[in-house]
Amino acid sequence: MYHHSIKVAGATALSILPVPGLAGYFADHEGNIYSTRRGTLKKLSPTLDPSSGYLRVLAYEKGKPRRNRYVHHLVALAFHGERPPGLMVCHTPDPNKMNNRPENLRYQTHRQNIEDSIRDGTLSRPVRKLDYAKAEEIRALHETGMSLGEIARRFGVARQTAQKVVSFKTWRKP
Repeated sequence: MYHHSIKVAGATALSILPVPGLAGYFADHEGNIYSTRRGTLKKLSPTLDPSSGYLRVLAYEKGKPRRNRYVHHLVALAFHGERPPGLMVCHTPDPNKMNNRPENLRYQTHRQNIEDSIRDGTLSRPVRKLDYAKAEEIRALHETGMSLGEIARRFGVARQTAQKVVSFKTWRKP
């Protein structure tokens, strides 16, 4: 990993890193993405992805069609390296999705990200309707002859969810 120190018109010197795997793309310590695709360094203007709330930029890879890439993914790749398998890029300690500074991005498990969301009050939906105790209760009720539909209504879950619990496809003790 190597740093470039460059001067952008009307700005002070910036320290930027190349984004691995995307030739001509760079990230800075402010969470901005730059491109040299047209011969000069240009700061890209991200757009907001309305479905996720994350910033994205249009990036080109040699020989491939252009595609939207999340800014936080590119910054994390440049400053923290390749994402390890099973981990995701998370905004922490500041949960603001606009804060894409490298020090605010971490590779974490999905569970850690959910725990952060609960702590920060940013989780938009309940995590789970069931737990191990409720799963055992579902199995016991099914053994007494209660229908899956009735069990599902009682616990506020889909019939398929109750079926997966009863057949031990979900909510098995580790």
